[in-house]
Formats: sequence, structure tokens, C-alpha cells
Amino acid sequence: MAEARKKEGTDGGASSGKKSRGGSCCRFMLFGLSTIVGLSAVAVYYLPSPIDPVPYVFNESGEGPPPLTGVYAVHNELQRAKKMFEGDFVGPESFASDKDGYIYTGLIDGRIVKIDPRADSYTLLTRMGEPPYTDCGKEEMFQVCGRPLGMEIDSKGDLIVVDSYKGLFRINTKTGEKARMFQPKESGELACPLLNNLAVLNNGSIFMTCSSSRFTLHNHIFATVEGRPNGKVFHYNPIAGCTTVIRQDMYWVNGIAKSSGEDFLIISELVRARILRYYLKGPKVGQWDIFIDNLPALVDNITPTRQTPGFWAAGVVTRAETLFDFTADKPWIRLLFTKLGLLKALDHLSPKRTLVMMINEEGSVVKTLHDDTGKTVTRISEAYEFEGELFLGSYITPFLARVEI
Repeated sequence: MAEARKKEGTDGGASSGKKSRGGSCCRFMLFGLSTIVGLSAVAVYYLPSPIDPVPYVFNESGEGPPPLTGVYAVHNELQRAKKMFEGDFVGPESFASDKDGYIYTGLIDGRIVKIDPRADSYTLLTRMGEPPYTDCGKEEMFQVCGRPLGMEIDSKGDLIVVDSYKGLFRINTKTGEKARMFQPKESGELACPLLNNLAVLNNGSIFMTCSSSRFTLHNHIFATVEGRPNGKVFHYNPIAGCTTVIRQDMYWVNGIAKSSGEDFLIISELVRARILRYYLKGPKVGQWDIFIDNLPALVDNITPTRQTPGFWAAGVVTRAETLFDFTADKPWIRLLFTKLGLLKALDHLSPKRTLVMMINEEGSVVKTLHDDTGKTVTRISEAYEFEGELFLGSYITPFLARVEI
């Protein structure tokens, strides 16, 4: 009996010792893990960052994105779109058309092509860069090869183009000969490393958007998440040959279009999901106001409608399925993602839903077209109406698309 108790006591002591050693091991592991996490946090804190993010709001009322019901209801009309020139080129960002029925677009490798939509064919009009065009199409080569973005045909029949890196150009649509009208400065109020879009008036005046005064197109994602108003709008006077700034401190200013009577311009602030209005005529000439806000998507380019006065606004990505709303008042999250190099990965992993909105000249959305899965088209940068169809561009897709409306 005593021996049994002795043995039992001996076993209990051994078990107690094992538990003690096990507890010490766990505490040591927790301490080590806590130390690693703490040191990692300190290391991340001191990592350099290209951005200095701040809080911002989408609209003053604090409302979230509107639900996709009513006029925003999803019917997936864009999944009927037909792809053109798949694999032949990448990134048809914006469009223009001439009186002879040709459509023009700029590509990621610096080419501007002339499209015959009746024959589903295209030819090279010109290149924005200079020979030998090595590695054109890579983002790091944009500055050398050029990246044509916004474009319109002016009253003389010339193609007016903004190249994000090289400036504002006039291009002969017959010969491809190009002449530069404006090149942003390195510093000062006319500095702009990211020219984006334009609107050309009948008198030749040109208004251009500068999306960021800090970042180039290659690093556009930094401008998107920083949340600072570094954009501006330029006005080019063709008679004087000079450029002035008409507004600064804008949030990722992007698409721009004129009204049917050239009474006003509308300009999108992409990261605030809203469109502003600038009056060109009337008692409010020179003034600004909000044309429409709290849109369900971040608006890229804007183009005029053809059948009735209004606009097509390309919703490049919807707000409900991204982190834009969630992180708007949390700059530390945006800073952390940037320091850890996660921004592009998150962009690629985010849902590919996209939509196009028809907005009348009173500032009301009257119609929307969707592809809620990105099955056919995604990340639409522009919807351009031409002869009963919408031509759909994207800054990343290896094709352009067209759909009957």
C-alpha cells in the first residue's frame, strides 16, 4: 500500500514536472512570437513609403454606395459585347472618330491606330515614342515609348491627343504627322507627371485633366490610395499658345467632357466617386459645383451621348466590392498595404465587375449597362458611342469591345 502510494507520488511528480516544462515551453514560444511580431511592426513602421495618406470622404452626407437596384439594377447587357482585335493590342484607353467613319484609339505600347469598324480592321497612324521601340508596352517604358490617353477630333479634322508623359499633340489623321502644343513643366503650377484626358471646344480651346502632380501613370495606384487632392485642370488657349491652371487641389481628376451646347464641362474625381461641373457660359461662368455624387462606381472617362444630350460615364470598378469605402477614413491601412507591397496584388484580386452609366445634362443617371462578373469586359475606362454601338475601352485588356445599344 505504501509502495503504491510512493509510486503514485513519484508518477505525479513526474507528470507535474512535464507540465511545468511544457508551460515554460509555451511561454517561451509566445514570448518569441510576440517579439517577432513586435520587431516586425517596428520594421514596417520605419519602412519608407512613397505615399503620405490622409482620410477623405466620398460624400459629405457620409452615405455608403447606392445599392444596385432601380436604375442601377444589373442586367449584364455588356456580356453581349463582341471583342475586336483580341491579342493584337493592349489597353485601348480612349476613342475619337472622324467624319469618314474611322475610329482612333491609343495603346499601351505608344501606338495610335486607325480603325475601320465596318471592316473590323485597323492600321497604324503613328507612334508617340521614338525608334527603336524596344520593350514598348511595359509600364517602365511609358516615358520613352509614350502612353496616349484622352483624344478627340477637333473642328479642323485633326486628332488632338494627350500623352500622359509627353504632353498635348495635334496629329494629322491622313499622314500621322504630329506636332506638340504643350509639354508639362518639371516644376511649378504647370507641372504634371500624369496628364490624362481632354475636351476640345469648337473654338479650339482645350481643357486637360492632370490626375496627379506627384505620381506618373506607372505609379498611378499610389495617387489613387494616397487620398490627397493633387490633381488639377489645365486650359490651353490655341490663339495665345499658352496653358493656364483653372483649378487645383482635385482628387484624382480623370474624365472630362463638354455639354451639347458647350455651356459647361463635367469632370470626374475618380476616388471620390463624383463628377464636378465647370460653367463655360451664363451667369455662373467660371464657377464650379457638384454635378452628381455618391455614384456606385469610380468614374474614369466621360464621353457625350449621340442620340439625346447627355454623357456616358465609365465605372471602372464598383465601390461595393473594393476597399475604397472601408479605408477612406483609415489611412494607416492604406499606408500598411503600400509598405508591404500589396497594392497591385489587391488590385488584381479585386472583383472585375464593371458598369457604364448614362447621365443626362441635369445630372441624373437614366440608364446603366453592366458586366457583373467581368466575363466579357472589365475595368472599362471609356464607353464611346458611335453609329448605334458603344465601343468599350480598358487600360488593361488585350482587345476592345463593341456592343449594340
